Amino acid sequence: MSNQEYVNKLIGGIGRVKLATKVSNAFPLVGETVTLEAVTKWAQKMYFTKRSTSDTSISAGETIDNTSQNTSVTVPVSTEGDLRQEVRAVNYRNAEELFSTVLVRYLYAMQNQILPYHDVGVSSEISRTDQNFTINIMSDNGYDLSREHTLEVFILKENGDSGVPEDVIAHRTQTDFTLTGGLLTSTEINIPSRGIYDVETRYYDTGTQKTISKRINKLITITPRLAAKPSEGQEPKMSIVSDGYPDAKIDVYETGVNDCYMVFTIPDTNYYKDINLDSL
Repeated sequence: MSNQEYVNKLIGGIGRVKLATKVSNAFPLVGETVTLEAVTKWAQKMYFTKRSTSDTSISAGETIDNTSQNTSVTVPVSTEGDLRQEVRAVNYRNAEELFSTVLVRYLYAMQNQILPYHDVGVSSEISRTDQNFTINIMSDNGYDLSREHTLEVFILKENGDSGVPEDVIAHRTQTDFTLTGGLLTSTEINIPSRGIYDVETRYYDTGTQKTISKRINKLITITPRLAAKPSEGQEPKMSIVSDGYPDAKIDVYETGVNDCYMVFTIPDTNYYKDINLDSL
């Protein structure tokens, strides 16, 4: 800092300027717009130097009176590359603007991908065996899902292999998917048996002749269906009797293959005001 001389003046700053920045997307695609936000303390004025390209000689400045200590600007992304953004916060507004803090933030802009980058998800991570669910394929890194492609989706046993027929529970292809609202969607999928399953995709882009696979482990959990009620007069398969409360018990009825219906009987609550479940 250069030497400065003041006569009959007292220069003071109330609080050291604090500045933090954040962006809505640090890895935008060309054509997108990013919001650059500055959170400050003790700053009266904000200077933004915005760049839409990686050429640092081309910039656009924006100055904002900082009344809320939280300001933001938008940055359009024109080309790929490292886009340097500069933010300066000032709290002493004279010709020299002595008290300030400067931060530099980079945006790492990318072109839309032609490789079949994608994500996979389901409408519900937990489904009953009598319910249908939907598989969604989402674009990633700007890949265009409308490009000519071949798609296979496998629903597998937990840790199963799509190359082993016994592990494949269901198999869908691109003819089972509809492109709607930027998603490839396949509906009315049902797994009749309960368990934990994996989803594996194979997405082949015809133009680039490249395949990218994705796998979601233990994403779809099929919960057991409700067991049927025991028939009238059916005897329980077993009974669990409490030592702490002799009148409390659980009767277990077998009402189907691997299905058990349980009846929990507790004493008259008018007599037993409180039941300690730990002692049941």
